[in-house]
Amino acid sequence: MTDFQHMTPITIARDASLDDANKIMALCHVHYLLVADGQRQLQGIVTEAGTRGHRPLAIAHTMGVRPGELVVGDVMIKQHDEVEVMHLRDVHTARVGNVVATLKELGTPYCLVVDHDEEDNHILCGIFSLSRIEREMGLAQSAEIAQTFSQVVSSLGH
Repeated sequence: MTDFQHMTPITIARDASLDDANKIMALCHVHYLLVADGQRQLQGIVTEAGTRGHRPLAIAHTMGVRPGELVVGDVMIKQHDEVEVMHLRDVHTARVGNVVATLKELGTPYCLVVDHDEEDNHILCGIFSLSRIEREMGLAQSAEIAQTFSQVVSSLGH
């Protein structure tokens, strides 16, 4: 787990351009950015896969805009709707294999890890990244899991 008590997460605003997001990810050597508002409240997560390829093209088509007009908020995985979350108490004693199996079962390359404060509010404390776990363990990298027919078709071209 990337522990946010030991490493400050890299954030971006939801109105930032996809080009800016890609530049920040490249400069910081990361594959995701946390999307935060002005009060540093988590809004979601934007991934490298979400800023390139078929996802932004499909979203731009749906919105009736050019892909270059999209902003991070258009392609981010929204915190309350789509981001997978694990509780720190549940993963505290988990083995790496359990985490990898859970991420694969959920069909997601990322999962936020939260703890609770005294008022039982969620406190973001880390993130699991399937590709990072696989890279650090010397395992073969998993291909992104196709969720739609267009993703399957686009993956055949690679």
